[in-house]
Amino acid sequence: MESNHEEISKKKHNKLLIELNDYINITDQGYKNFITFLRNTYLPPGALSRVENEPCKLFQLMEQKGLLRVGDYKVLEEALGASGNNEASALVRRLGSEVIQHVTGQGLTTIATEETAQESVESSTKRVKPDRKDSIGEPEILYYDRENKEGFLLILNFTKGREGTEFDVTNLKKFFKDTLKFHVVDPRQDRANDFSLSELNGILEKTRSDLNDQAKKYYCFFCAILSHGNEKGIQCDDGHHKDVDEIRKTFTNDKMKNFVGKPRVFLIQACRGQATQQAHDMPDDWPADISNVTGKISHPTDADVFIAYATTPGNLAWRRSNVGSWFIHVTISVFEERYKSEHMEDMFISVKNEIAKDDKWKNADGRKMMPCTWSTLTQRLMF
Repeated sequence: MESNHEEISKKKHNKLLIELNDYINITDQGYKNFITFLRNTYLPPGALSRVENEPCKLFQLMEQKGLLRVGDYKVLEEALGASGNNEASALVRRLGSEVIQHVTGQGLTTIATEETAQESVESSTKRVKPDRKDSIGEPEILYYDRENKEGFLLILNFTKGREGTEFDVTNLKKFFKDTLKFHVVDPRQDRANDFSLSELNGILEKTRSDLNDQAKKYYCFFCAILSHGNEKGIQCDDGHHKDVDEIRKTFTNDKMKNFVGKPRVFLIQACRGQATQQAHDMPDDWPADISNVTGKISHPTDADVFIAYATTPGNLAWRRSNVGSWFIHVTISVFEERYKSEHMEDMFISVKNEIAKDDKWKNADGRKMMPCTWSTLTQRLMF
């Protein structure tokens, strides 16, 4: 008898999805609003972009993510209602109640069946949790929550002896501000000189305070450091240095309790070793007294941090006067091409591959550069 109930329930579930598919017009604004709600609330943009114009495949994706199943239409109703598709939501509620009657084996009213569905599959009415599993029993893929939030980008641009850095700043702003609608702070743009160590510390402290005070507004923090570097760290205008790890530690969870669980990403365009300036490609370090590595992280314990270095320890980071740094140029190019379908760490594999293997990224005497990354991210970061 139970098997018969399950069979009938499955047939009625499929009938519901077929009728909903026939009802939906993907060119209507209501459907577009429905897709936008799912993207901002429940589904990763990359996966959603591949099925958003095919409702049947969209429903299959929702089933795979545990957001839709026989007898549980809470998320579907919520998304349809929130996007103004009231008639479609009513259709789901009406046909869904018939399904749940067979799931429970009882003749329940619409209101009662809604309560039963909520109690029996309560976890699927919320965003995916770390311990959730999808419909085939595999661990759920986790993404940082971006709902109704924007990103924050701080650009720390040191210009002295760094011809071409203006291209890096332009490219960063074009992508993060114009495309992603990040809040972008560039304290260098309104001043004549680079930052002294005390000024840099002040900028970092203020940024941390702003992020912590307005944590509900932002889903992530990016810091792009464009600088000369040596063994002591980032070179400031007054000759003092700031170690990269000290910068990272400014933004740790214990100092930003309201920002816990949100990713912090550092893009470091600076030399990390000894070399001399070559041909048309300018190394990001002072012409003399160049040594060792910028910023050591000996005991990484903080969660949700990602650091991308332009080069590996002991090597130079290259820059061209007509395009800016290799690292920032390629990073933004890859991001622009792939951000809608890939998460950030996957995109950085493409960044590393292009700089390492494409012959256009070598200097006049054939020297190459190898970016590297360090991560304690606990989820995937989509833009």
